[in-house]
Amino acid sequence: MVVAKTNEAHEALSAQLQDKSMGRFYLAVINPPLKDDMVLVDKPIGRSAQNRLKMAEVEGGKEAKTLFKQLAVSHDEKQALIGCKLFSGRTHQIRVHLETFSRHILGDHLYGLRNDKQKRILLHAYVLYFVHPVTQEVTHFHAPIPALMQEYLTKNFNQETINENLPHQDFERHFITTA
Repeated sequence: MVVAKTNEAHEALSAQLQDKSMGRFYLAVINPPLKDDMVLVDKPIGRSAQNRLKMAEVEGGKEAKTLFKQLAVSHDEKQALIGCKLFSGRTHQIRVHLETFSRHILGDHLYGLRNDKQKRILLHAYVLYFVHPVTQEVTHFHAPIPALMQEYLTKNFNQETINENLPHQDFERHFITTA
């Protein structure tokens, strides 16, 4: 969450939301892995007609765009750790866009599989970046991976690959090649 202390800062941050110079990256553990290294989903999102608790890809919905990058595949090759770059900010956007190509976040009992035994959804807001409204420097903030998600990654993924792909200081390098 970003809070502006002055009207000028608020205007500058709002402009960054509009021009997409402010952004965020998420981490998620999904089932099954992506077929391609990167997947771009650009599909509109609106309220689901079948379930009012859910959002869905709907014709005439609000524009939404997400880029997914596979970061690591689990030891059994049934799950993947992915990075997600949001180009818009719609409710449940990552979950909806994954669902459009039959992928689900572990622990997601609303959009995912009912028999999933995860206690927590393995989705994490990892990095937030924006241009500081006063200093004009690009500012990055990161949130450490929650213990439950870290335990899952340690148990099910190659730690060397995880450590290589998750330095938050230059996490955006995964998404530079496209969109």
